[in-house]
Amino acid sequence: MKDATKRLKHRRATGIDNVPGEFLRYGGQMVYELLAHYLNDYVHKNQFCQEIHSGILVAINKPNKPRTVENTRAITVLTASRKTLSLIALQRALPQLITFISPSQSAFIQDRSTADIL
Repeated sequence: MKDATKRLKHRRATGIDNVPGEFLRYGGQMVYELLAHYLNDYVHKNQFCQEIHSGILVAINKPNKPRTVENTRAITVLTASRKTLSLIALQRALPQLITFISPSQSAFIQDRSTADIL
């Protein structure tokens, strides 16, 4: 839990729960244990959790472009607990997933560089 919350980025928008990532990141052992209990209940007991399943849809315009539909992108602001759960799932799945990625794929892969394929 601590490793996952340490990967949350600073000064990001909060989701529907209004809990900033910094609270989870710097909350200490008690916060880690409460979050772990909360996420374990969600996963193991299949309990519906509004904060995990919901986000805030926001329309963002491209900078220095006319405010038109073509220049607008939608983003979904998720809760810090959802981001933490996603980071944990990624960390656990990555060793298996990496075996499916071609050695020629270098972008966005840890310890690989696009310069490696030259």
